[in-house]
Amino acid sequence: MAESGEKDAEATTNAADGYSKEAVTIIGLLGECGINEFDPRVVSMLMDVQYAVTSKVLQVASGLSRHAEKQRIETDDVQTAADILGVLSSNTPDREKILQMANDKNQQPLPQIRHNYGLKLPNDRFCQLQQNFVYKADDSYQEMEMQQVAHPPRIIEPPSAVLRPEHVQNMLKRRAPEDDFDS
Repeated sequence: MAESGEKDAEATTNAADGYSKEAVTIIGLLGECGINEFDPRVVSMLMDVQYAVTSKVLQVASGLSRHAEKQRIETDDVQTAADILGVLSSNTPDREKILQMANDKNQQPLPQIRHNYGLKLPNDRFCQLQQNFVYKADDSYQEMEMQQVAHPPRIIEPPSAVLRPEHVQNMLKRRAPEDDFDS
């Protein structure tokens, strides 16, 4: 009994540091696992997980006790609910088995990459990867740059006649083949 009194006294001193009784329990569990340095948010995260698991177990235990037409939830109901949910069981494979499975999987070669995979580009001679022109400095061009060309302003008056649809050229119409666009 002396040990439980000491634990209660220790819990009350730790609870005085700003932690609740549940938080002190979580901190104690972390200490037993050898974890002495941790972020304070870890305690609240573990408390959230603890609350979620406990509430789920109690919900299933309540359903089991109602099914058995009991007035109260008994220890057997909680144990059965924990067994159903798999809370207390650890069925994870051991480390050697996981390493063996990973080694077996890594021994299998990767499938070959198909030839039609990815972006298909045309041959290099059709790609514009390099410049396709050569700039030649011309003396006459430089002289033209130096001259300032002054154009007198032109005033364009609207036509006096009424425009009809046949007078307006449709920009979307295809031009005649004899039109030369490059000239």
